[in-house]
Amino acid sequence: MERTNKVKEVAAKEFATAFEGQIADIVSTGDEGISFEMSKARIDYDESSDELTFTTGNHNHDGVGSVRINVEEYIDSIEYYEDYNEFCITFSHTLSSITVSRYKSLEELQKERAEKNKK
Repeated sequence: MERTNKVKEVAAKEFATAFEGQIADIVSTGDEGISFEMSKARIDYDESSDELTFTTGNHNHDGVGSVRINVEEYIDSIEYYEDYNEFCITFSHTLSSITVSRYKSLEELQKERAEKNKK
């Protein structure tokens, strides 16, 4: 889906900080090259290696999965879209862009729907 209301382009560190202490949903926007989806993912940025890491799950229960991406080599831009409250990461190689938004529980989604229906 094409976004037309970009608010700003952000650095990887600022992006990771926006999700500090939160979990995220990550969805590929197309099917070029490699695409991936993650639910309830944690996002970290390692300044020393200039890498973003997306991790989901945990070692104690159902297993863990993660993707590490070198920012300088593979990321063209990270853009924030205020109307959607999500970020779009565009890659420099053949990968579909991904959207990243805060994970919402079923209760939160039901509350949002009820509020929209009131209007």
